[in-house]
Amino acid sequence: MSIKKKLFVLVFVFSANLFGQNKTELAFYNIGLGALGSSIGSVINKKPNEKWGKVFFKGFRQGALGGYLIHESKNLLGLIGERRKLEYSWGAKILNAAGVSIVENAALNKNFWKKWHFDIGFNRFELELENKLKFRYKIKPMAFVSVIITASNNKFEFEESFRTGEFIFTNDKVSLFGTPVTGKAIGKSVVIDKSLLDTEYEIIAHEILHTYQYEDYNFVNSFFESDLKIAETKYPRFDRLRDLFYLDFHGALFFGLYGLEEIGKNSSSDNFFENEADQYSKTRIR
Repeated sequence: MSIKKKLFVLVFVFSANLFGQNKTELAFYNIGLGALGSSIGSVINKKPNEKWGKVFFKGFRQGALGGYLIHESKNLLGLIGERRKLEYSWGAKILNAAGVSIVENAALNKNFWKKWHFDIGFNRFELELENKLKFRYKIKPMAFVSVIITASNNKFEFEESFRTGEFIFTNDKVSLFGTPVTGKAIGKSVVIDKSLLDTEYEIIAHEILHTYQYEDYNFVNSFFESDLKIAETKYPRFDRLRDLFYLDFHGALFFGLYGLEEIGKNSSSDNFFENEADQYSKTRIR
């Protein structure tokens, strides 16, 4: 097994087996996940003349900072239900984007401020500060597919989407794995039981948090950066595709981990991702 595969398995096992039961443990989880993912990614992407130890600890520090901001963004999201204002989602979303950007930069062995990105659904907006100011727009393919699937049989809610910065849909009946639920998230989109849309704000916060969890593993993309650059050199058309698309490999990891968490579980509290969403949104969904 190659070193990259071993490191990938390490992060996978770490993510799948660290079960936070309260806010303190969840804070350590988010900080630890950002630190570990960034430090591993930074070593994979280190320059030949750099010492791995120095690179590792730089990535660890920056990743921990990013993980802390991600934790605080999830905390802020909980105010949606507490204050009954969907607009708190925007503050949480900006803070989350900053945290994920810092983790991404650290995993790519860059200074944490080099590039910032902000997502709305499958749309990724990048602001690069290295050398000269650059703005780029990219599409996240896996997130795009998730939104298309969601839109195919649910009603798009423009007002709630505008107020939250997320793609919000409704349906008269919502189910997950054949079980009726009050809401669900599919990648970067959210579906809510229509009868609860204007009353149960905690449900919206809970499901939006799942879209944050989708981004928690963003650092995984850095593990393949050198391979993608080689592909760009060999295939010019692939280079042009990367200018338009941001390959969100991390989405597949999140879906896989969530699926594993559902196996043999008796309630939502046994699923780490549902438990985390419950804790931060201050509600119990299923």
